[in-house]
Amino acid sequence: SGHYYFRDEHYGFDDGIYSALRLLKILYRKGIKLHDLTKNFPKSFITPRIRVRVGDTSKFEIIEILRRETRNLSADRIITIDGVRVEYEKGWYLIRASNTQPDIVLRVEGDDREMLQKLYKEAVNLLERAAEKLNIKLDIKSVG
Repeated sequence: SGHYYFRDEHYGFDDGIYSALRLLKILYRKGIKLHDLTKNFPKSFITPRIRVRVGDTSKFEIIEILRRETRNLSADRIITIDGVRVEYEKGWYLIRASNTQPDIVLRVEGDDREMLQKLYKEAVNLLERAAEKLNIKLDIKSVG
């Protein structure tokens, strides 16, 4: 989940601000601007973490249904280690059970806004169909 530990100068820290300062220190010493380092990074569009309240028992049942339902998708790759991650050439989505709350968590990423919207709709449609099989009505906020 993006954690970096630095133990070479101190006891060891896992802190976002400290990590950012260490990056700036490295860039300064090498004479590199952050903009120059990041200007060639690929551009992508990603949703915020979308949480859908379903209940502690239901979240695992929904994920099991999704594992079965996504087997026949024409995706490039489907990973079912932590929920269901469906990958295409120009984007992906992940639907998983929260470890700490009675929620399903959804994330979607696309190379452009159109792909983001397309994959978001696909993911929400799958999620709603899985919930319907358990007679659960979901309240999913739309992403613009």
